Amino acid sequence: MNPSTVEQLKALRLSGMLEAWSEQATTPTYHDLSFDERFSLLVEREHHRRAQQRLQRRLKQAQLSTTASVSDIDFSVPWGLVKSKVRAMFICGV
Repeated sequence: MNPSTVEQLKALRLSGMLEAWSEQATTPTYHDLSFDERFSLLVEREHHRRAQQRLQRRLKQAQLSTTASVSDIDFSVPWGLVKSKVRAMFICGV
């Protein structure tokens, strides 16, 4: 791996692409792929990394409660929810 290219990828904040490139360089199974296939995998990895970061950031900002459960649903509010159907849905029953 060319150190200059590594530094440029870091400067461009393409760490997913850098990680995938490093993996491709050390794994012989990638060597049989065409340039387009390998480049596609690099771009895909970067895209996935950014989507995951975006999701994690939004989840953190949302400050969601992790202790919610089906039993916490307030069925007295007139939402039109049928208690038996909601419970069946959560146990994957019909």
